[in-house]
Amino acid sequence: RHVAGIWLVSGLRLGMESDVPRLVSRISRKWGRKSSGQVVHSMALAASKAKFFDVSRELLLKNLETFSPQEKTWGQGLWAFARMENELGNAYEATSAYRRFFETVEIPKRFRLQGFSRWMSLVEKNGFGFTVEELSPVVEEMVSGSDDFRELLDFARHLPKSHFAGLRNDLMARSTELAVEQLRVESSPGSMIAILLPLARRQYYDFQQGGELISIYNRYVSPVSDRLRKTGNKYWEYLSLVARSHFHWGQRRKALEMMEAVLADERVPAGGKALVGGPFVSLFARNKKLARAKSLAAFLVEEAPTSRSSSEAYYWLMVEALVQSDMPLSQSHALSCRQCVGGNPAYAWEWEFDSRAALVLWGWNMPAAVLGDREGYTESYLESQLQALEMDRGLMRG
Repeated sequence: RHVAGIWLVSGLRLGMESDVPRLVSRISRKWGRKSSGQVVHSMALAASKAKFFDVSRELLLKNLETFSPQEKTWGQGLWAFARMENELGNAYEATSAYRRFFETVEIPKRFRLQGFSRWMSLVEKNGFGFTVEELSPVVEEMVSGSDDFRELLDFARHLPKSHFAGLRNDLMARSTELAVEQLRVESSPGSMIAILLPLARRQYYDFQQGGELISIYNRYVSPVSDRLRKTGNKYWEYLSLVARSHFHWGQRRKALEMMEAVLADERVPAGGKALVGGPFVSLFARNKKLARAKSLAAFLVEEAPTSRSSSEAYYWLMVEALVQSDMPLSQSHALSCRQCVGGNPAYAWEWEFDSRAALVLWGWNMPAAVLGDREGYTESYLESQLQALEMDRGLMRG
């Protein structure tokens, strides 16, 4: 499939005319109906990435004609079509495609709700009209009948606060209730952390329910914390969320005690120390505790130089070097920051630090459009991250 995409793009760049119906017919005869759909989809993605958007659109629409909503290829094609039209600025086409996606009952609910979230963002951004009443039956159908707390957490996370605040909070409460019910009967460390970590992520990042997170930790986790260490990085990420919840919604002294205890514990692996300590570099910097931020960052890159979570420490060392007008050192830290996530950012903060490091690494003289094309970031996103980087430089100046 990948080779087919390379072949298509190479031909288009050499001036080959694209006869999509004939091309799809040849692929279908060679690969068979089911496999040909995936080949065509891969070619469409390759054409889009190479900016042959008309060819990509025609290939995607051909798959939508050929396959039915019950088939995976159809949903993949509609999603790719909506995303491409959005990237091209065709708001009406993208909005219509995302709505068609989330209203298609054959598509798994977790994907439909992501489509709903994308649709809602575009509607609000472009001022398109809709009523909550017309959407409520579809939304309620998407979230009905599930007793899987992880699935409900995803549903709740993607519902926009602006229009579905009540339902969003109800789903979060139900998810928490189901998760706690499972915690009461689970005893193995692996099973417990598989419940605790996804719940804590949503409580901290999406619902700002640090108090509830701390309460669950105190009741169910603290008494058996030594056993949960066996789950490795999952436990240390969870403990980091508990400590940060104390910092924001509990007792800051308790937060610092938890973090410092982990850093001083010789039994904790380097990656665990980075997971717990890394976020505190940002917390210290943003709360103008600059000496502590620099000291902690230096400790973490020495202790865990290649840990994914050390990217946060390298980022602030990069900013400090910028303040000192030491461009070679700043670029060295920028490179280390990016290497920690291995070109595969996952969380929003990883995307932010990685893109800002790219700006420093490649220099500000490169136009955002060129850098974005090279690194896979949009021009508007890079411009927003450049502004954020300038603000962080101001913070580090004191």
